[in-house]
Amino acid sequence: MSASLNFDNCPLCQKLTRRSVEVDFLHDGFDFFKVFKSPLNEQFIGSVMVVYTRHVREQFQISNIDRGNFNADFVDLQKAVLKATKADRLNVVKFGNVCKHLHWHIVPRYINEVYGQKTPWELTLFSRQELFRKTDDLFSVQFTTDIFESILVQWQRERQKRRPAYFGSSLFLRHKNIELRNRWENESIINMIIDCRAQPQNWEVLLMQRNYLDYAWDSVGGGADAHEFPSQCNIREVREEFGWDIGECVEVTRQWNRGVLRGFVYVAKPMFENWTADSPRRIACDEVKDVRYFDILELSVDKRFKDSVTGRIKALISGESDFSCEGI
Repeated sequence: MSASLNFDNCPLCQKLTRRSVEVDFLHDGFDFFKVFKSPLNEQFIGSVMVVYTRHVREQFQISNIDRGNFNADFVDLQKAVLKATKADRLNVVKFGNVCKHLHWHIVPRYINEVYGQKTPWELTLFSRQELFRKTDDLFSVQFTTDIFESILVQWQRERQKRRPAYFGSSLFLRHKNIELRNRWENESIINMIIDCRAQPQNWEVLLMQRNYLDYAWDSVGGGADAHEFPSQCNIREVREEFGWDIGECVEVTRQWNRGVLRGFVYVAKPMFENWTADSPRRIACDEVKDVRYFDILELSVDKRFKDSVTGRIKALISGESDFSCEGI
């Protein structure tokens, strides 16, 4: 995202442009905002200032397209500050009375404050020692590491836990008949799909077993990054998890969950030979424990597999352009 800056008379626009040399600069804030240490950190340790990248004045001026991802990143940052500081609560404030460039202060408030009912701006003339009751020397014990480094680490964890807006997932098909398999590898995906729907008993699909949580079997793919189309996400995830470059890819169905569109399912073909082997070559990946081809008809009814997996296979066989799945 490019910034719309007003260099001449906006101190925060100037701060954004020279952020790499600003001593209080912490993080680029992904696409929507930059994060700095707040001046209030002198009183309330762990306070940060969030500066919106574009030169706008009000929060409602954030575009509809950007608002969802911005809000999610901003909330995750608040969670990170609270967890890293172990504060009692947060003050999150937007004034813009002096500098008319959209920005916020996230201020941790602590259990042992002397003036806990006052706003941070009423307390700027007090030293940190005057603001807090001495209870086991709170700040020397609690903050044994760089608090801002801890906030950024925690923020990344919060973002990783957040469910992405969409996912892209690949189904790799192979014919059961070994003698016919090579011929089908050279066929177009469309023809493979047509035959798979007409004679599903003749086809298998590749699944991977994930190497974390419940070691569940799933199709290859994952969540889309910010500003990434599901098809782009699908290609990237296959490359990251298998080391395969996709040569051909066709969307076969879209997956919904509780009325919300969640993901796009593709049938894909890699750009190398022998990918239909029982042990196809692939890169080592910490996320992938094992790979295996499974009978399509068995997958569609086997309760050992996740609802999302059986749902994708059923939709592939039946030719459903959309299907709902409540089990994800």
